[in-house]
Amino acid sequence: METSLSIDPVSPPTTPLDAVLDLTSTTTQAELDTAVVRLATALVGAEATTLYTLFHPEGGTVDDPEAPTAWLRELPDGDERPITALPHGTAAAATGAPVDLPLPEGGVEVAYPIPGDHTPSGLLTARFANPPHDAAERLTPLLTAYHHHRRLLLALEHDALTGLRNRQTFDRQIWEVIRAAGRPSRRRDERGGTICFAMLDIDHFKRVNDTFGHLYGDEVLLLFSRLINRTFRQSDLTFRYGGEEFCVVLFGVTQEVAAQVLDRFHTAVAQHPFPQVGQQTVSIGYTQVRPDDQPGELIGRSDRALYYAKEHGRNQIRAYEQLLADGELAEESTVVGGVELF
Repeated sequence: METSLSIDPVSPPTTPLDAVLDLTSTTTQAELDTAVVRLATALVGAEATTLYTLFHPEGGTVDDPEAPTAWLRELPDGDERPITALPHGTAAAATGAPVDLPLPEGGVEVAYPIPGDHTPSGLLTARFANPPHDAAERLTPLLTAYHHHRRLLLALEHDALTGLRNRQTFDRQIWEVIRAAGRPSRRRDERGGTICFAMLDIDHFKRVNDTFGHLYGDEVLLLFSRLINRTFRQSDLTFRYGGEEFCVVLFGVTQEVAAQVLDRFHTAVAQHPFPQVGQQTVSIGYTQVRPDDQPGELIGRSDRALYYAKEHGRNQIRAYEQLLADGELAEESTVVGGVELF
């Protein structure tokens, strides 16, 4: 079932410029997504408004929004579906113009394309009893500003080389992940329920830089990040933590399911041809996120499992809880002298 973001009561912006000024005051992607829905709804008097981003399931950009491989993800952090599930959305993305869809219960839903660098980057759908004749004219400046501001925030929040979220974004979002742990969730990809956190480290990466040079090292990092994008869901969180170390947050998965997903990635890395460098492997340590975690505790558990994997032959996946149960690790606090080490 399609859902919409809840809209807080606000005074409607009197002009598109007012809406644009409000929109560009946001400082995070989540704030931006919520703001564009709130402002668009108020600006055109819609009954309900839903925001989607276009993406390619295997990563990368969407060159042809009409292709079957193009998907939509509801923002923030919602359902994913092929773009063909929204016929008027498919047409709007293909033509770059609003497309109406009469509703069985009366009224109309209009799909408005969100501008991109070359093709639409997303869609905004709005439901009306009777759409204003100038709705598209009012929304165009807002949606254009949304695209530009989103691109800026993405550049600030993501690593320039790999395109994954950067360390600064990790430090901010890890608190949101912990708060979501244990929260009831309706779907496997929703940010709640059981959450697993994994740290991934490319084996013998220093040897790559020392033997082949940093240019080839950068290529390994880039190809590795593309495998991350192809393996994990859009709703999961992926980060370049630093150097050759990466982090993944898996939402709505048990440790058993997390092990299967991580094994799939582990195999994909081992089987991928890295030009000039040859075969690469990855060591992985992971743990379950606890609602009462501190960031240092969460990172510490995963890092201890990763360190165990690297100290016992590399090229393997280790779960902190399993190592604890097997007696391979002892429970250890990450708080020293009353100060959490993070």
